[in-house]
Amino acid sequence: MPTSIIIPSDRPNDLRNCLQSLRKQTLAFEGPIIIVAWGKQRQEISAIGREFNVDTLETPTCQTGIAESRNLAINKVANKNWDFILILDDDTILHKEWHRSMQQACQNNPAYDLFASITLYSCDPNVIQSAGHILEKASLLDLYYKTVYTSDKNYKDPLVPCHNCALIRRKVIDKIRSIDDDVYDTRFHRATCFDFGLKAIILGFKTKLANEAIAYHAGYLCRKDLNDEDVLSQLTNRCLLYLKYYPELDRNRAFRLLRGKVKTEWYEKGYHNARKIKGAEIEIVYKKALAEANKLWTRNRDLRWIEMVEKLDKAGREKLLFGNWQA
Repeated sequence: MPTSIIIPSDRPNDLRNCLQSLRKQTLAFEGPIIIVAWGKQRQEISAIGREFNVDTLETPTCQTGIAESRNLAINKVANKNWDFILILDDDTILHKEWHRSMQQACQNNPAYDLFASITLYSCDPNVIQSAGHILEKASLLDLYYKTVYTSDKNYKDPLVPCHNCALIRRKVIDKIRSIDDDVYDTRFHRATCFDFGLKAIILGFKTKLANEAIAYHAGYLCRKDLNDEDVLSQLTNRCLLYLKYYPELDRNRAFRLLRGKVKTEWYEKGYHNARKIKGAEIEIVYKKALAEANKLWTRNRDLRWIEMVEKLDKAGREKLLFGNWQA
């Protein structure tokens, strides 16, 4: 199955390890690899692209982020012959059997169009970082987060795949592009998986977890604790997601749940992966996040996705926006 592989990168050393893992696959990929060099080390990243003989795009400025980098690459391969697109983070390393396992999952599940794999921590490869994402009471969560990995367990499907290594059928990309010029909304810094995934779910596509496909990811979650800027980014993206996809009554409910977290659990115990940020500090961070999300939303108040959510029946909307996805 021809597959276009897209890797935005601002970390040369991580990129080299990622590309080496692609070369070591027991089932070789068919299709182009596109590296998008962004950030301050674009020249070094372009040099690695030449070293591995793969196409490299350089973003126009070092401020270009993940979402815009992916859009640039998707536009480049739009007229090429491919059946799937693989979105990779540059700090992801694929197990040598990853592609074989993912292709098997695709062949065995023709009714599914997005495929997630089990991602283990690079810093602790016995522990799951993510097996895709879920929305639980409007909270943005990694499925099986910090669960010890067991190869004989039948893990459940997520709502959307994590985009540190997501395999997606072409028709999903084409359908989103028919509605939205940007497949990835450049206003999202962290929650690109949820932004893309909700579009796909609203359009009727489903996610399957390939239980046998294993990847290793570093990412900021490998750090023991996050700082206030990390928390601000996470909460800003969460608020923006509510503004973009949740109809008014659902949006009000989601914000009530979020404020409840801020005023009780996080106020007393600290933010869930930044425990030092609590009390008055978490309240200040939340207010900043809400203000920033509203500022981003007013730049482009596109209501089309909300209108599509409103057409779902009550049960479908409840499951999508608040549903019990916990495994």
